[in-house]
Amino acid sequence: MQHHVTKPRFSGLIVIMLIISAALAWKYYDLRSEIHLVRLESMASSLNAASANNFAAALTGSDQALSIHNCRDAAGLLQGISGYNSGESPFTKAYEGYHIQNLEHNPQPGNYMVMCELANSRGNSAGFNVYYTLMD
Repeated sequence: MQHHVTKPRFSGLIVIMLIISAALAWKYYDLRSEIHLVRLESMASSLNAASANNFAAALTGSDQALSIHNCRDAAGLLQGISGYNSGESPFTKAYEGYHIQNLEHNPQPGNYMVMCELANSRGNSAGFNVYYTLMD
């Protein structure tokens, strides 16, 4: 008596599906790192725009302008972020894992703009400008 062992016919399909899913998982991983970088760059752009708007408001004498002494102060210009405690940036409190630092520490006389850097915990960074408005 002869026994026939039948192989499942869908084994080739399973192999193909595994290969496709592995390729898609790798693509998903790449997109996640790209998303973090785009988020960082958009946050830096928001800080730059908020600082420029605040500087324009200060030049026109608006009582809405806030005093900006360093790069970290610019975080307080963004809506939905408030509260300073002992010099801590509210931006850092709201967005854990991000750090703001000055790339230039002393603006030159007559130059109210300094370059800043926003960095995340993944080692990425994006530059933005802050316009000092020393109103104190």
